[in-house]
Amino acid sequence: MTWEALYPSPIKVADETQKRISRTKRNEKAIKWISPTFHAIHPIHTNQPEEDVLLLDVHFMSSSSEAIMQVPSYAEWLDKQDQKEVYEYEKKLLNLLQWQKGGDFWVLKSPYHLEFLNVFIKVFPNTKVVWTHREIEACIPSFLSMLYHSRSMFSDHVNQNEIKSHWLQKMAKMLRSGLKFRELHPGIIHDGNFHHFLKNEMEVLSGIIPHLAMIPERNETLKEQRSKEKYTSKHIYKISDWDIKIEDLRSQFSFYEQTLFSLEKKERNHG
Repeated sequence: MTWEALYPSPIKVADETQKRISRTKRNEKAIKWISPTFHAIHPIHTNQPEEDVLLLDVHFMSSSSEAIMQVPSYAEWLDKQDQKEVYEYEKKLLNLLQWQKGGDFWVLKSPYHLEFLNVFIKVFPNTKVVWTHREIEACIPSFLSMLYHSRSMFSDHVNQNEIKSHWLQKMAKMLRSGLKFRELHPGIIHDGNFHHFLKNEMEVLSGIIPHLAMIPERNETLKEQRSKEKYTSKHIYKISDWDIKIEDLRSQFSFYEQTLFSLEKKERNHG
C-alpha cells in the first residue's frame, strides 16, 4: 500500500500503523491540492498499491529525483552506481513489511527495474517479470507528460526541452536493457499487451500468476475502490506538445518497434 511504501518502518508511538496511514492521507491531500491534474495521470491512494520505487527512494538511489527535478549531476551519478546495493536494501524493507503484516509473495512494479533486470534477478531470484507492451507514439508522450506535471508540482520553471532530451535517451536505454535481458534470459519475461490488460486485468494476471486467483476478496475490494474514484480532469497528451514527429520517434525507437511487430505477429498466429 502507498502508506507502507512511504513509511515502511514502524514509528515508536502508540498506534503507529494509524500514524503512518494518517501521514500518508495528509500527503495525498497535499498533492491533490497542489496539482489536481496529476491525480488523473498517476492516481495516489493511501490504501491502494503503489510503485515500489518509493522504497528505493529511502536509499536515495532511484529515478524519482530526476523525474521530479532537473538534477543532471545526480542523474549522471546514479547512472554509474552499482544497483545491487539499493536492491539489497529494498529487499530488507520488503522483509520488514512482510514481518509486520505477513504474506506469501511480493508483487513489485516500476519502470525503473527495466534497466536493471540483470541485477534485480540476482537479488530477487525466481522472479517472474511481466512486461505490458504499448505502442511508442502513445507511451512516450504519456510518460513525458507525467514528468512535466511531476516537476510542475515542485518548480515554477519546468524546461520541456530538458525533459525531452534527457528522458528520450534514458527511455531508449531502459528499453534496450530490457530487450537485451529478454534475449539472454528466455522464459523469465512474460510479454503482455497493455490494452488487453486494461480491459480485463485479473484475467490477464491470473494467466501469468495463478495464485492471484486465490485472493478474490482483495481483487473485489480494489475494483470497488476504483469504481468510486472520481477525477476532476483527464490525462490529455499528444506528441505535438513535445515538438516530436511520429516518424522521428519511430526511427529513434525502431529497435523496440521491431519487437512489438514480432509480438503482434506471434499473437495473431496463436489467435
